[in-house]
Amino acid sequence: MHTGGGLALLRFFTSIAQIDVSVEFLTICIISSVKTVLYAVAALSLSIIIALPLGVIASGTIISNKAINTTLSACTRLILSILRSIHELIWALLLVSAIGLSPIVAVLALALPYTGILGRIFAEQLQDVPQQPIKVLLHNGATLSKALIYGRIPLAIPNITSYIFYRFECGIRSSSIMSFIGIQGIGYQIQLSLMDLQFGQVWTGLLCLTLMIVLVDAWSSKVRRIMVN
Repeated sequence: MHTGGGLALLRFFTSIAQIDVSVEFLTICIISSVKTVLYAVAALSLSIIIALPLGVIASGTIISNKAINTTLSACTRLILSILRSIHELIWALLLVSAIGLSPIVAVLALALPYTGILGRIFAEQLQDVPQQPIKVLLHNGATLSKALIYGRIPLAIPNITSYIFYRFECGIRSSSIMSFIGIQGIGYQIQLSLMDLQFGQVWTGLLCLTLMIVLVDAWSSKVRRIMVN
């Protein structure tokens, strides 16, 4: 630890008693929090739209020709692996160099790795559903696509929905990291406060971020209970 580091840490932790609750700064934090949530919502929505068809192909549950099915499934899984292997911050830096600094960069930087993650989860959940209902559908003349629509997807939806909510929590945290490339949000405000050594404001930003995660967790728990019942 460098000279003065211990003192800085002490100031940081003791400044929780001096948290900034001024109307002006709270307004800034609320606006920044809304931006952070909107980035997460937009990125997650885009990733779901892209990941769903990719996950279906990767699951190998829709094409009857074994050779074609195996080839497409392997290629799709490779694409998903590449997307999720690159961290969202790296995607952000690459996109900034390509198209410049804009909110679209934040959305795409989050959506690309999340597409890889969700695509894999969708594929695994579609494969891991109970097989007996699927066999009944196929035995009664249903095609693989109908078995997917009326069997696999309804059976997989509860687990998929639960994971999407978890990924939304991660999206909120990840969107706050976009401050490192200059994208405004709650993370950007925390970074500015840290640079100015305004630790009371840092705690306000951290509490706003924590509150968002807690609210999303409570919302997701309620939705899961409704789906189970």
